Amino acid sequence: ATVAASGSSGSPTSDNGQSVSDARLGAFDVCKQFVEERLKSPGSAKWRDPFGNQVTYSGDGKGPITVSASVDSQNGFGALLRSTYDCTVTNTGGDGWHLDNLNMQDGGG
Repeated sequence: ATVAASGSSGSPTSDNGQSVSDARLGAFDVCKQFVEERLKSPGSAKWRDPFGNQVTYSGDGKGPITVSASVDSQNGFGALLRSTYDCTVTNTGGDGWHLDNLNMQDGGG
């Protein structure tokens, strides 16, 4: 197998030349948009730090990336609820993403 040099950064890259962290950040951002569409009050959403320990990823950008995290937002009555989600997206090139799967579960916490 051949290994391509990844420039001077030394960080692993995906097939489209993005670093793994850039690919994951892109996946986090696009998942945020898909999750926001399903929230009752997206303007009230409190998102996790994409590189904090409350967000986990599987995949490195060479295929689908799954983002698992939670978000706090208001329900229809103004109470803050935590929703957990698993969002799987695939980069289709550049800024393009395809939503493969989104599981959301509302909790009381």
